[in-house]
Amino acid sequence: MTTLNAAEVGTAWRNLVIAGPKDRIDHLLAHIEQALPPEWERNTAAERRAASLGVSLPSSRCYRRKLAGRDVWLWLLRVGDHRVQGGLVAPTEQSNYVGDVTDAIHDFQTRVLVPAAAAAGLSLGRNRLGPQSWVSGSVIDSLWSFCDASRFTWPPTGEAARRWREFVGRAYEDHSAFDRDEFRLWLTEKGWTGSEAEALIDQFFADIALLDAHDDIHQPA
Repeated sequence: MTTLNAAEVGTAWRNLVIAGPKDRIDHLLAHIEQALPPEWERNTAAERRAASLGVSLPSSRCYRRKLAGRDVWLWLLRVGDHRVQGGLVAPTEQSNYVGDVTDAIHDFQTRVLVPAAAAAGLSLGRNRLGPQSWVSGSVIDSLWSFCDASRFTWPPTGEAARRWREFVGRAYEDHSAFDRDEFRLWLTEKGWTGSEAEALIDQFFADIALLDAHDDIHQPA
């Protein structure tokens, strides 16, 4: 594997996210625990140390693959009740970063994570939108905040409605560019139904257009 491909694997791991109802995320993590191949083990010592230092999100998991004395640690970060995402990758001093880390990521994802997600009725998605969109990290965080509050249902009410307004306002102020197809794929990967995703996208573009018209009206002559 080339260095470029290795970098792409690492970037894809950090961009990986699995989202859905809390009980399914719990099922996912339990299935991983039960189905780890012999080369892999959960590194609870690293989890305790990270927690004691305050550098790990609660309920995050660290998994270690040990082959011929060369360790690689992969983290799954529990980002709230409704999602996990790829986190830190930690090779030991004996590891070859390019070879060992990329092999470990590919092995864990194909032999462990994909089957566990399927067993939990979940799919692997991406934290970021695709290359046709320009959406900053802060806007993605605001979108996640809305998703978590809404429990992935539309239309929003209560706190979810407030988070929706915050997301739209932040996206507008940041001059975000959402490609409709990429936005739809992002939403459906996270568990929204096709009809809910379409309704949400329609409302998003309508709200952005309304903010744009409001600003045009109030521009000084």
